[in-house]
Amino acid sequence: MGFYMCNLFKLYFWIYIWTYILYYTTCYDQLVFTNKTEVSSSSTYEDKDSRGSADKTIDKNVNQIYNNCMHTATGKKEAWLRLDLGDIYNLKSVKIWYRNDRGDNLNTKRLQGFSVLTSHSSDISLDDSNLCYEDPKNETLNTILEVECIQTARYVTIHKSDNEEAILEICEVEIYGCPRQSYGENCVPCDACKFECDVTGRCDGFGCVKNTANLGPYCKECKAGKYGEDCNNTCGHCARNDTCDNINGSCPGSCDAGYRGKNCLNACPFGKFGNDCNEKCGYCANNKTCHHISGSCNGSCEPGYYGEKCLTSCSSGRYGDECKEKCGHCVNNETCNHISGSCNGSCEAGYQGKKCLTACTSSKYGKDCQEKCGYCANNKTCHHISGSCPGSCEAGYYGETCLTGKTSVYLIDPTSMRKKIAYASDVRSKSMGEDKKLSPFEEEINNSLKK
Repeated sequence: MGFYMCNLFKLYFWIYIWTYILYYTTCYDQLVFTNKTEVSSSSTYEDKDSRGSADKTIDKNVNQIYNNCMHTATGKKEAWLRLDLGDIYNLKSVKIWYRNDRGDNLNTKRLQGFSVLTSHSSDISLDDSNLCYEDPKNETLNTILEVECIQTARYVTIHKSDNEEAILEICEVEIYGCPRQSYGENCVPCDACKFECDVTGRCDGFGCVKNTANLGPYCKECKAGKYGEDCNNTCGHCARNDTCDNINGSCPGSCDAGYRGKNCLNACPFGKFGNDCNEKCGYCANNKTCHHISGSCNGSCEPGYYGEKCLTSCSSGRYGDECKEKCGHCVNNETCNHISGSCNGSCEAGYQGKKCLTACTSSKYGKDCQEKCGYCANNKTCHHISGSCPGSCEAGYYGETCLTGKTSVYLIDPTSMRKKIAYASDVRSKSMGEDKKLSPFEEEINNSLKK
């Protein structure tokens, strides 16, 4: 019998020891202190036997009967308990001893659906606080429970809301973690971080310190071409294939052609290309931008330009799309506008219009088509440049342009004219003693009368 009782005593002893280790010990610092931590609650329930004040949750008494616990007022839809740790800490977990004298099915029924919120300041509302834990409300909770809360904060609030009634009955609270700028079970300094870390050793947004001997659990040098948290980001287009900063991704020098920005991730803006995006795109068709690296136009050029980058104007005598059009007849052989094809001055004789491509219309010729054609036979038009008729002249006109008239010859009676010519010739011979001979004019008229 004595042997049996001895072994039973040993069994109960080890159960007690392991229970104490599981529930009352931790490798992280315990951050709640009776003489330093301040505590408050949303309300306080009082009756003739007890007062459920908030300070009972930090008195180091883990007895979980009603008189040792805080108790918020009944009839409220919101209840909370807030602890002010007095300084900002790297938090690991929050441990709660809840009332356990109501029966197994009722002990933590009022706690189901609770949440743990944190903040740096007491001025921050519950709605704006950081949520680090929320009970899913799908199972009965233990009366002693510890929830993870990886945050950096000074204020920790245990919160419960319910549309019917919200009540908290918490007997003791302990919060575990490390002083600021330290992490891990032994709260070692965050030497690998530029500024701060959380309780797991993960650095904040300022990242890791380069070339540190103690890189910590997260600060490992990224491979070339990678940067950022967990080295998940790819470096930009650094010049000369340089690797970027393993923390912020910035390039050590300039960017490759076609890119800009501290990290060289941004392509040149619209209308720019090349080194530092200083080059201006050419005249790409339809107002499209050029390739941000090479400057080449993806399609054709605007009228008046050619080449891969559409930067070269049409050569002399050419204009329009792909410079396929030939300039018109500009005066003095001047070249036309490389875009529109219009002549900068006037046209050569025989042509008209802005581009000097249109020959003078019927019955006109010469400079600016201001000259009127002569009397070409069969009502044919003259040459648009010289004004010459393509064949003979109308009756009564002669010359290349058929502008010289013979109309005076046909106004005189032929028989009468012959007599006058003979008489005039007679008189001249007698008075001058010359042989009878017609003057050139008389001879021409006489020949015309014989026709």
